[in-house]
Amino acid sequence: MEDYPIYYRIFKSYNYKNKLTIVCMQDFDEIDYDQKRFLKDKEGYVLKFDDEEKAIEWLLKNIKEEFIDPEYLIMKIIINKEDVVVMDNITIKINNITLNISQVENRIIIKPITEIPQLKEYSFNISKNSSIEYFVGKLNMISMNIAKYYNI
Repeated sequence: MEDYPIYYRIFKSYNYKNKLTIVCMQDFDEIDYDQKRFLKDKEGYVLKFDDEEKAIEWLLKNIKEEFIDPEYLIMKIIINKEDVVVMDNITIKINNITLNISQVENRIIIKPITEIPQLKEYSFNISKNSSIEYFVGKLNMISMNIAKYYNI
C-alpha cells in the first residue's frame, strides 16, 4: 500500500464568508477541493505545511483577524500565552449562544450576547500550560448552562 503523507493548507472557508481556515489533507484529497480557494504565496504556489501548528502560526501572524476562521482566533490564546492582551472582542457562536470573548492577562472574559438582561459576564483563569481542549470545554460548558437555564 502506498503511503500518503498528511499536510495542511490554508483554505477560504465555506462556513464563514471571507474567512480563512486550515484543512488537513493527503494527495488524494486535492480533487475534493476547489483549487481556487487555496491561499497562494507571492509566486502563485499554494501554501503547504507539514505541521498543523506551523500552519496555524503562519495564519495568525500573516492574516488580519477579521479574515480568520474563529476557531483559529481562539488558538491565539494558546500560542501567544505570554501576551498581556491576546484576544479582544472575538465573537463566536456555540450551542446557539453568541459569546463575546476577550482576555486580560491570564483571565478569559465571556459576555453572552442575547436579549436576556439577567445574563452576566463569565470569566475563568487560563494558564500557560492550558490546552485548547480545556478552553473550548469551558466555552462549551458556559454556553450549555446558559442554553439550559434560559431555554435557548
